[in-house]
Amino acid sequence: MKKFYGVHFYVNINNLNSIVKKDEKKYEDLARSFRALEVFIKSMEKFALDIGDIEIEKFTTSRLHFYTMECEESSILKMLQVICFANSLADYMHSNIGKFNNMDKFTIGDGADLGEFTEFEFSDPDSGITEMTTIGSPANRAAKLQSNCSDGEILISREVYDSLPRDIKSEFFGDGILSAKLAKKYAELTVYKANYSDVEYALPKQYYNRKDNALDYAKEQANDTNIGEIDFSGATTQIDFTNLSLKNSKHLTDSAVLYADIRGFTNKVDEGHLPDIKQLVQILLKGMNKCVRQYDGTHVQLQGDRESAVFNSFSKETDNFALRALFSAMRMIDMVNDVNEEKTENRLDIGIGVSLGNIFATKVGLKKHKDNVIMGETVKEADITEDNVAGINNKTELVITSDCYEYIINLKDSCVKTIKAIFSQRRFDNKLLIGLVVR
Repeated sequence: MKKFYGVHFYVNINNLNSIVKKDEKKYEDLARSFRALEVFIKSMEKFALDIGDIEIEKFTTSRLHFYTMECEESSILKMLQVICFANSLADYMHSNIGKFNNMDKFTIGDGADLGEFTEFEFSDPDSGITEMTTIGSPANRAAKLQSNCSDGEILISREVYDSLPRDIKSEFFGDGILSAKLAKKYAELTVYKANYSDVEYALPKQYYNRKDNALDYAKEQANDTNIGEIDFSGATTQIDFTNLSLKNSKHLTDSAVLYADIRGFTNKVDEGHLPDIKQLVQILLKGMNKCVRQYDGTHVQLQGDRESAVFNSFSKETDNFALRALFSAMRMIDMVNDVNEEKTENRLDIGIGVSLGNIFATKVGLKKHKDNVIMGETVKEADITEDNVAGINNKTELVITSDCYEYIINLKDSCVKTIKAIFSQRRFDNKLLIGLVVR
């Protein structure tokens, strides 16, 4: 596990959840959303590979994760070209590709930060999972910038701003309001912003040739598969992503989604001794994955030190799918407490979010690797519940949606009485959630 000094940046489809909700309601599947997403992702990869020196980590929820292993001016310039192409690609798909004309245009937001991070290859012989992830503050800070980004806007840290070419630096302006807002968690994060159209205008001429080639490629990709060829089937067994593809996707009607994240872990990576951190990362990720498998859940992907998993109903399931997700989450809390008992340094905390409902699952194709993808309103609810509610003040907490809670307490199971006793209600964004805080 080696440390690098480079740029982490995210290209996010800001309105993907809105598009998914519309398709889910109107068509009862996500064929159109998945098709547009794959064209977008493959075209982004084409552009990034052609420009060189840009690593594509993965696609998660609505974000493409990119990073460079250097912070030279040329690397920053390549990053800006990838970001600007994403916006141009979204415009092009909506205006020039017929099958996407009648859907909302993808709206893009971007965040970037510069600093030290590590690549980490997680390997678990018991599950057969080998997966690359990156850990470090630039990924977290870039993600936070992106999550505050308006459509067509690029948000960067001061560190990225100071490394910009002079003629492009003039297109960015300081955002004191957002800097103050983020200061509670990121005291040294100063924010600069620009509109992608202003930045694109200042890019070198070579960018436009690359852009034209990649847009032609997008049109070829769009014609490669018709939306009618995309099939969604149910699942009579535990879901397995191995053989999923765009033409062989899944619609899971009785499912739970779990997201789990180690709180404050990024700072420990930044400040810690790498061999010790590597061992701790392996223990934590392997432990979370074991908790998923122990209750017949399916690992979706790692997102830094964050685990995502699905628990679907199937004919030979040992327990109800919602209970299995809840038991898995509780076992993760036990696992982190076990790790804390063996540590002499600061304790670790975990935040977990669980939701229940319909899920659509597939694999999206990158040449370097294919990513497992789950989508639907249920997925977004679990994401928000973990990211914005559970343990956000660095405490261990499990939060489930009210729908999940109501479903569980109406089950005829001996554990229901205990569950009702240990969870408490709270509201987030005018929505009732149920939380379990572990002191």
